[in-house]
Amino acid sequence: MTESTDSARVAESFLPYHEVHRIHGAYTEYLDSGQHDLWLDLFTVDGSLTVREEVYSGRSGLRRFLAGRGHHAGTHFTGPPIFLGGTVSHCVVKANFLALKRTESGIVVSAVGTYHDELRVENGGWWIAARRVHIGVM
Repeated sequence: MTESTDSARVAESFLPYHEVHRIHGAYTEYLDSGQHDLWLDLFTVDGSLTVREEVYSGRSGLRRFLAGRGHHAGTHFTGPPIFLGGTVSHCVVKANFLALKRTESGIVVSAVGTYHDELRVENGGWWIAARRVHIGVM
């Protein structure tokens, strides 16, 4: 094993795999079940969400996103995260998602796409600093 390989493995061991899985699971659970305060708490205070070209920044912006979302937009499923880079206090992750919705004719796919997340440590925990949602792209 070379020194650079050892360094890469040490750096990789600090990536927050479990925290990212927890955040992705909680994000879809809270959003789909209408637990909006818990969903908001997944973001940093200045966190942002970008859906298509619309940017929702800070708590007021995220609440505006929730208000415009409708009663129930479907059930979301997130694929495994792909780590694009990171440190002990910051990481960049992407993951594909699928949204299903129940209609009169049955269950249909309402959206597919990719989440691009910037996560960071604040006050001892991992939070979403920025999420970009690319719909229709996987």
